[in-house]
Parts: sequence; structure tokens; C-alpha cells
Amino acid sequence: ASWYAYLREVIKVKSFEGELNTVLKVVGNAARTEELGLKGLFNLHGIKVIDPKGYPLFGLGDMTLKVDSIQVKTGLYDLNSLNLASLFCVYEMYPKGSNFDRLFSAAAAEAPVSSGDTADVPYDNPFLLLTYYTKDVVNNQDLSRYSAKELSITNSQVVFRDYTLQNKFNFELSKLQLLASNLKSNGKRLSLQMSALLNKSGNLKGSLAINPKDFKNLDLNYS
Repeated sequence: ASWYAYLREVIKVKSFEGELNTVLKVVGNAARTEELGLKGLFNLHGIKVIDPKGYPLFGLGDMTLKVDSIQVKTGLYDLNSLNLASLFCVYEMYPKGSNFDRLFSAAAAEAPVSSGDTADVPYDNPFLLLTYYTKDVVNNQDLSRYSAKELSITNSQVVFRDYTLQNKFNFELSKLQLLASNLKSNGKRLSLQMSALLNKSGNLKGSLAINPKDFKNLDLNYS
């Protein structure tokens, strides 16, 4: 309950539960995020998020991120593995944004970008603090050097609904599996293999090839 009070400043949900476990070694100065470095393990377990109307919004049975080395100053993001199991997500499109746009509060949207002034850092709220440092990395740091030995998403479900059309469009991917290995920013393509059950009746298999320098540039083959 004490954590939920902080969370409400970031996202508007009815309930949120789960476990966070970390074994991390962090070096550097929190006041100078551009010089931070870390390695270790980050785990989320039993995550369940219910939207304000009482419907499941997001869930995650287990996520384990193993970090070999992250050096923000040099732009090095060397991951050993990222494994997600039993992911569940509902994404809805509306004429004025998505369901997630509606739920994230103004407090998170207005969290300041790092200016080097520690007075701007929201130390009193861990969720706003995470938002602050995430924005700092995305906006100010070089993300051009990254690698991951293994990426997997297993036994997952994604529900998509589009209310921007004259007739509602929706599809559901269940039993979703996505696998990749040896992902490197200096490679020609990031290759991923996927399979899923489409709308509970059709089998979907495919591959995805992404330009490591431009994630919007991708090739998708499916059957």
C-alpha cells in the first residue's frame, strides 16, 4: 500500500502488485547520471496491473534481465540476457491517443529532464525518480553501442483494439513466443523468430529483421 501511494503520481490504475528483486553493483555519482555504471541482475515477478475500470491492463509472470556491463558515459549497454515469461498486455487506440496515454499522469509526463541540477531530481518518489533517469538516458545519452546474448518472450498474450476506425478492429496474439540471440548494434540486422496463435484459431509464424541503427526500418515475414 505504501508503494501504491507513490505509483499513483505516475500512472492512474486501480491496483498494482508484484515483486522487484535486484542484485546490482552500481558505481559512480547519482548526481552525475552520465557517469553511472552497473552490472548484475534485475527481476520482476508476479506483476499485475488493473485499470481504473477494473479490467486487466498489464501482467508479467517473470522478467529477468542480466547485465554484463552498462557504462552510461561511454554509451556501452552490454546485456547477457533478457527473458520475459507470461507477459500480458492490452493496447487500445483512440482518436486522441492510446489507453496508456490516458493513464499516465501529468506528474510523469512533466518529470524534468536532467539539467545537471540535483534540485530537479524527484528523490521523494522512486517511480518518478525512475522516470527522470529513463528520460535522461533516452534524451541525452548515446545508445549506439549495445548487445544482448539472448532475448526471449514466452507464453505471452497481446490484445490490440483500434477504436479510431468506423468499425472497431481487434486482434489477439496468444501463446506468443519470440526468440533472438547475439543481438549487436554493429550488426547488419537484428533477427528475431516468433510464433503465436492469432485470435485463438490461426497459427502465426514469422521472422523479423530490424535495422540496429533505426528500429523503424524493419522487414517482417510471416505465414
